[in-house]
Amino acid sequence: MLNGSGKFIVRSAWEILRITEVKKEIFDNIWVKGVPFKVSFFLWRVLKKRLPIGEELIKMRVVDNVRCCCCNEGAHETFQHLFLTCPATMRVWETFIAATGNQIHFLQLVVTIKKWWKVDSPAKLISLYKSIPAFILWHVWRRRNATRHGESMNFSNLIFEINRSLYNLARTRYPWLKYLPKQWPLIVQFLEVYTPLISHKVVAWEKPQRDTFKCSCDGLSKGNPGPSTIGFCIRDWEGNLRYAEARKLTESTSLIAEAGAIKVGMEFCFNNGMTPVVVETNSLIMKKVLDGVSEVPWSISLEIQNIKCLMEKGQISMKHIYREGNQLVDYFTNLVVHFVGTLISNSLQELPGEGKNIILLDKNRTANIRIQKCQNSNYGFQDTTTNIYNNIS
Repeated sequence: MLNGSGKFIVRSAWEILRITEVKKEIFDNIWVKGVPFKVSFFLWRVLKKRLPIGEELIKMRVVDNVRCCCCNEGAHETFQHLFLTCPATMRVWETFIAATGNQIHFLQLVVTIKKWWKVDSPAKLISLYKSIPAFILWHVWRRRNATRHGESMNFSNLIFEINRSLYNLARTRYPWLKYLPKQWPLIVQFLEVYTPLISHKVVAWEKPQRDTFKCSCDGLSKGNPGPSTIGFCIRDWEGNLRYAEARKLTESTSLIAEAGAIKVGMEFCFNNGMTPVVVETNSLIMKKVLDGVSEVPWSISLEIQNIKCLMEKGQISMKHIYREGNQLVDYFTNLVVHFVGTLISNSLQELPGEGKNIILLDKNRTANIRIQKCQNSNYGFQDTTTNIYNNIS
């Protein structure tokens, strides 16, 4: 049972052998990356009502009556009461929702959990908001067990434990944030105004050396896997178009499409005497695989063998290029996947207007700007809180 790397793992065998059902949204949100498994599993048990709580023990006729030990109201210990309507628990829910600036009406336990999952928030806070119900229920259950067996955990300690769990999750998800505060209200404020660093780089298509061709390749998959196309274009040392082709594939992954585009482009250059040639791809994975830096995925092992054979036979070299410098073939593949079945062109005059413009801009070495968001590890909380208080005042 192979996975994407071509190695046997138990998980891939299990995924093939097990009988799957339609995923339910409520259970799909339980498992949050960074949350301890025991906490997520406990939330699953709460939603499935698989806990030795008073309500269930009475149904099983183990006991006749169980009262809540976390409050003085003498209410029956039910899922709804212990985890939501108990005064001590309700105070916990209100404490953590108040820090977010949102409002949730605590009517039913499952509804409350779902509302936490759907709270509108910045991207950095989504995982924390999804995990809050799990952490609250987990520590409320721990407090209930401690009280039931003669120990005690006051409200401050309960808030501290939940706060520490959320802080540890934030540190796990965003380890580069050196100045992340430890209190939940400050964590919310910090992540709401967090700003990543913006880096930019000038990228331009470069002409090959004299008497050398350049073959730009690109593979596209809408859905990964999904409808796919491959394309390549060949230009000479003056930047003039010699040949361009783009065609549809059956549904495949982006990696298979990238490998197919490189193989077809190399084969065309080799068979038509367009060598020496520099083959460009914007797939860094393919470049590393061909350089021997990364392992060969089993799904493209045959294509990689064919590509290496072509590189040994002819004067063919590989080069990685950013997508901003590979706009012509990117335009072809998107055009084919949306509108045209196959595109073949032997000259500039046969291309659509946008394709002609891209070639002319590339010949003139018109630069494109590559913009990326980077982790801002030096983002300081002191400056953040100062801005917040200034805005309030």
